[in-house]
Amino acid sequence: MKHRGHGWKRRKDFAVGDLVQWNQWQLGDIPTHRDGRLVYKPQLKSHLGIVLEVYRSNSKARCWTADVKFTSSVLHNDWEDARPMPLSCLVKLS
Repeated sequence: MKHRGHGWKRRKDFAVGDLVQWNQWQLGDIPTHRDGRLVYKPQLKSHLGIVLEVYRSNSKARCWTADVKFTSSVLHNDWEDARPMPLSCLVKLS
């Protein structure tokens, strides 16, 4: 049996123009003290974007990927117009 790239089951769930959400864990802004140590609480931040293209990547893993243009107000650094994201990292909102 040939290896199927990651996300092959979800490849038909996403179409061009779909509103998607990418949830990622980031360190919290407010430090907390636990057992005498300074610890940053992780918090979940959601990024909204629009799917521009769904394709199978040319990397060794050949996983299914979507080019997503995220809202500029969420991203704080200079990204390209579309960022490739594995389909397993995205949640379809529409």
